[in-house]
Amino acid sequence: MVADASSTNGSRVDRKVSALLAGIPQEGQTLGAPTAPVTLQLFAELEDYSSDGWFLTYLPAIIRKFVRTNLLKIEYRAFKTNTIGSETFVKQQAAALAAGVQDKLWNYVYTLYYEQGKEYSPYVTESYLDNIAGQVPALNIEQWDKARNADPRIEQVVEEDQQGRAERIHVTPAYRIGRTGGALKNFAGSEAITYKGQIHPTTYASAEDIAKAIAQIH
Repeated sequence: MVADASSTNGSRVDRKVSALLAGIPQEGQTLGAPTAPVTLQLFAELEDYSSDGWFLTYLPAIIRKFVRTNLLKIEYRAFKTNTIGSETFVKQQAAALAAGVQDKLWNYVYTLYYEQGKEYSPYVTESYLDNIAGQVPALNIEQWDKARNADPRIEQVVEEDQQGRAERIHVTPAYRIGRTGGALKNFAGSEAITYKGQIHPTTYASAEDIAKAIAQIH
């Protein structure tokens, strides 16, 4: 039996994501060894093209060079920028957090970015979120579905968005970095991406930018 296009693409995405993340510890929203001396806090938006571009183009090198070598751990945070409607934003971010209950958040988020639809379009449906979950290896779908609709997940999404605004985050992706257990500071990547009428520039942090930030911390 020949697989249909969607299942074939799903298998291809699963292989890419699994290869990138295989063997790296995950705990809730954190990717990397708990003992990593430096923490990168990442604010991202699941429907944002800029977050998608950074995740797929720049983050793999950061993971290979710093997360795999136990120098850095990354904490995912939700921040609303481009999703139309607060309800949709909360729904999809809660779905990611629910995968994190089973320590699969990074698999879920990465898969969603590979399967991202057209920006500012209503593509995030229940079936879309279910499809992403179905591509995450070993994710218990029944437990995930229950967790994503629980009040603690919904409240957490709202709290993280509010935290970002309190820290003067304006765009996604946005980054804060510092010694693990210590204070984190906002920092920007070296590649600025500006859009017409945009007040705060979006920046992409490269592996080289992370290396410089780590060197300054030490």
